[in-house]
Amino acid sequence: MKISYLVFLFISFNLFSSFANDENEIKVNHDSLIEIEKNNHKKIQLLLNKADDFLSHDYTVSALAMLDAQTLCKDSGDQEMLLKVNTRLAEIYTNYFADYFKAMEYSSSALLLSKDLDNSVVEMLMYQNISTVFEGLKDSKKAINYAENALNIANQLDLPNHQIALNSRLGKLYEKNNHPQIAIAYYGKVLEYENAPSFDSFVENYLSIAKYYVLVDSLKMAEVYYKKAVDKAIQFNKSKVLADTYAQFAELELLKGDVEDAIVFATKGLAISDSLSYMLQKIANHKVLNEIYKFQNKYQEAYEELNTYNILKDSIYNEKISHQIFLFEDDFKGLLVRSLKDKQLSQKLELKNEQLKRNILIGSLVLFVLFGFVMFSRLRVTTKLNNQLHKQKDELKRLSIVASDINNAVLILDVKLNVEWVNKGFENLTGYALKDVIGENPFLMQKGLLPNEEKIDYILQMFHLKEPFSADYQGLTKEGGYYWLDANITPYSNDDGVLEKFIVVATDITEKKEAELGLKTSYESARLLSEIGVAITAADNIEEIVDIVYGKIVSLMDASCFGVGLLDSEKQELNFINFIEKDRRFKNIVCDLDNDNLLGVVAVKQNKPLLIHDFEKEVSDYIEGEIQAVAGEIPKSVMYIPLLSKDKTIGVLTVQSFKANAYKDNHYNLAKNIANYMAIAIEKTVLYRNMESEVVKRTAEIIAQKNELLHTYANTKLLSEIGSDISSTLNFDDVFENVHSKISRLMDAEMFGVRLYNEAANEIEYSYEIESGELDPLGSIPIGEKINYTIWCIRNKKDIFIGNNKIEYINYIDDIVVLNGKSPNSLMFTPMIIDGQVIGVVTVQSMRINAFERHHLDLLKSLASYIGSALANGALYATLEHKVEARTIDLAEKNKNITDSINYARRIQAGILPSDNLINSLLPKSFVCFKPKDIVSGDFYWIAEKNGKVFVAVVDCTGHGVPGAFMSIIGESLLEQAINEPYINHTNEILDFMQEGLQKLFEQENASGSYNDLFDGMDMSICAINMHKKRLEYSGASNSLFKIKNDKVERYRGDKFGVSALVYGEKRNFSSQYIDFEAGDSFFILSDGIPDQFGGPSNKKFGYRRLGEILLEISSLNIENQKAVLETALEEWGDGIEQTDDICLLGFKI
Repeated sequence: MKISYLVFLFISFNLFSSFANDENEIKVNHDSLIEIEKNNHKKIQLLLNKADDFLSHDYTVSALAMLDAQTLCKDSGDQEMLLKVNTRLAEIYTNYFADYFKAMEYSSSALLLSKDLDNSVVEMLMYQNISTVFEGLKDSKKAINYAENALNIANQLDLPNHQIALNSRLGKLYEKNNHPQIAIAYYGKVLEYENAPSFDSFVENYLSIAKYYVLVDSLKMAEVYYKKAVDKAIQFNKSKVLADTYAQFAELELLKGDVEDAIVFATKGLAISDSLSYMLQKIANHKVLNEIYKFQNKYQEAYEELNTYNILKDSIYNEKISHQIFLFEDDFKGLLVRSLKDKQLSQKLELKNEQLKRNILIGSLVLFVLFGFVMFSRLRVTTKLNNQLHKQKDELKRLSIVASDINNAVLILDVKLNVEWVNKGFENLTGYALKDVIGENPFLMQKGLLPNEEKIDYILQMFHLKEPFSADYQGLTKEGGYYWLDANITPYSNDDGVLEKFIVVATDITEKKEAELGLKTSYESARLLSEIGVAITAADNIEEIVDIVYGKIVSLMDASCFGVGLLDSEKQELNFINFIEKDRRFKNIVCDLDNDNLLGVVAVKQNKPLLIHDFEKEVSDYIEGEIQAVAGEIPKSVMYIPLLSKDKTIGVLTVQSFKANAYKDNHYNLAKNIANYMAIAIEKTVLYRNMESEVVKRTAEIIAQKNELLHTYANTKLLSEIGSDISSTLNFDDVFENVHSKISRLMDAEMFGVRLYNEAANEIEYSYEIESGELDPLGSIPIGEKINYTIWCIRNKKDIFIGNNKIEYINYIDDIVVLNGKSPNSLMFTPMIIDGQVIGVVTVQSMRINAFERHHLDLLKSLASYIGSALANGALYATLEHKVEARTIDLAEKNKNITDSINYARRIQAGILPSDNLINSLLPKSFVCFKPKDIVSGDFYWIAEKNGKVFVAVVDCTGHGVPGAFMSIIGESLLEQAINEPYINHTNEILDFMQEGLQKLFEQENASGSYNDLFDGMDMSICAINMHKKRLEYSGASNSLFKIKNDKVERYRGDKFGVSALVYGEKRNFSSQYIDFEAGDSFFILSDGIPDQFGGPSNKKFGYRRLGEILLEISSLNIENQKAVLETALEEWGDGIEQTDDICLLGFKI
């Protein structure tokens, strides 16, 4: 009876257990189908379907269904279905649970199985999934390796969608890992697939191409693809991708410098993220807003955005890491506890088995079978438990491997807070391996070496509470550097509630802390700079400026030594008026600028800042000789910043420390900014000190310049009078003495002569000679073999300038030859050259040594030009006078007839130009600058109205004068025809019409098909102004349009070909440009007459750049004044120079 009861209990227990397991397999939906299905393969498929149905709204149910399916696969040995199940589990734990430990387990299993089953597609997907896992674990290197493996398979299988996605993924990973060139290559691959059939279905593809163009610095193309991404995201209702796209778009606009658009896009992205609680997208848009405000130097707003960014980032990270820690700890603790329990249970069962063996030997044969059965059952349980124990140990080993591979630092501490185990992440972050820290308290190891001792004390106190907590703290690496960690500490207790261990998972937040510190420092630096600027601007002397800056700068950096040296260019010295070293002051330290072994001298002479981090190691980069200290000790860290005022070095600022590596980039930039402020203040102070002496000096200079100008003016006026006297007569004899009299007022002309060269007779005529006030003509003298100054000047066609005849004659002649009178000491000779032929020389001589200066020779050369022209004209007059009289009457009559005809043509041409009333009615704020080169013009202007738009044009026809005028009539006629054609509504259509009209009019192509040599045509600019839409349409044929807006000038160039009767090759159509405008904008269209006008000091073309500057200058004036100022500028530019071409410009203001 007792045995039967035991057997009944045993059977009942197994039946109940089986029933309970069946009950546990029943789920919410699909369960009835799964329950009644007996075929394992179909049941697994039903579970896969269930997982798919619940994945979008309850992925926990999906995960449980896949775990059940996994058990069925293992029991049935269905490897194909097991591969599908493990693949699905890998995706669920990666993308939904973010449980990277479990995800790695299932991904690895699926990867191995896919290789066994030769399933390349799943193999590719698992490589991609493992890449995602390692990216989540912040191991970029492994993430890249696995993604590349996946891409290789996608390329082999030729799967375009996966190729696009994986190239995009690798581009993103390499970009995040600071390898932009490799990222460009992968993003460029995505671009190659742009025409693929399904490319348009994925917004992410356009984002990858946009990233490509950002990296290759083609920002306009990047903007095009970001716009496409925005449109597609809106079209497909991808709000999360849209929020991401706005963040990236904002970064692009910031990169372009368009801060307003950047703020608009980031704000849009943030609004979407806030409304739909997209945490990652919130973080991205807050991050870019932080960058925008930093770019604008709005440090307070930037700090607030950075703070929000860090809070959000920490919250999502803490949520993830807490989940990971929980899963890791749960697995770790559970495996540890189950391992201990299973060992105890195994030992108990072994003891009981020994007892059973003894009882079986003693017991009866009847009980042998029953107890043998029980023993067998218990042995099965023991074996099963031992197998579970080994399996759990393997799982623990795998978990340890994963914990070892992640970048986070993981520590296991005993109850005394001594280290039992650390992972590779801890070693990578701190430099300490397990052997360095095992048995040590990691928090007490560095006590006394850190600046935040209070934080360490707080952490140690929190351990005593034996509760989970988080804290960030600063640590010291093995190499002596600093790091910041954000640590999550979880206590571990056994089943009896006894504390056994602490598990610490810490994240490196050094970059975040440094960014916060940098931003705070930037804000404080900006505030301090403002205070310094205000304070030193009001200072009265340089010593006060030095004291003010020193008092402020010591609060931001180590300024153990501080000084300002001022440059004395006259003495070639650098004077440090007040040098401070450890609060000691050294007065008036003077450095010789010839001493290149002084750093201050090097900085001033090379005019560039010097930054030395370790004096002993780096000073040889600047100084070759012996190291010298001008005063005090030699420092370790040194900055020398030149003081610049108006691009001129006036001194140097130095800040020094007795510690190596004392200055970072922010200290260096702050010092440069302070130097700028000090240069301005010092320049003001020096100017104030020297103001009185400077005024006296400048006044003397101005008086001297004035006297020089008056003297030059007097000389120029007198020379002009001489030229006028000479030009007013055809008989030089009448004015020779008067010329000598006036030239004697310009220089010492004790001897003056004009000698004529008679080439036919080979003799020189000394017809005009005067010495000591007496006329002394020598007549004609043949040119012999002996050379004198006159002959040398004629033969060489060069000037002679001698200050001391007895010494310098050898440069020209062999011997001094005096034909009459005394031998002079100073001489000047210059040839008179007409049409390339020497007709004689002009000479001035003096008995004084060095009587002449070079400007006297310039005056003499001008005088020679006048005299030569007068003599040539006189000779010409003598031979032509009688011919002129005969033809004068005839030419006067013909000229009158021609002039009368041209004047009549001018009246005809004036008739085709629009009236002022018409122009003012269509463009009230407008003016026309119209200046024909001749009586009639090849330029003309035109205006008309059609369909609510005002059409206005300026046309430059081939040639000027009468030919240009005839072409202008043709041009105006074609314009009127074009505007009256109902199908023509755009400016480019008008130009095309005129092109065709000219070709037909001049019959460009003859019967044989060859082209006439006809180049008649016109260059022009034409606009259509739509006031309602506030838009201007512009077309140009080799001409331009200027737009003035907000004090900026912009030039729009038309097509690079004109409207011509002759067109080679294929027909070319004209294009239109559309320009939006606002009230107050100004526009100008013109011919090339103004830019091509010669003038100015160098007789150059006026040019488009100078024209743009003039138009910008006059655009703020009223219309009447604009025209007057422009015409005045043209008159001043072309003063005394013939007008080059017809001039036509039409300007109007909206």
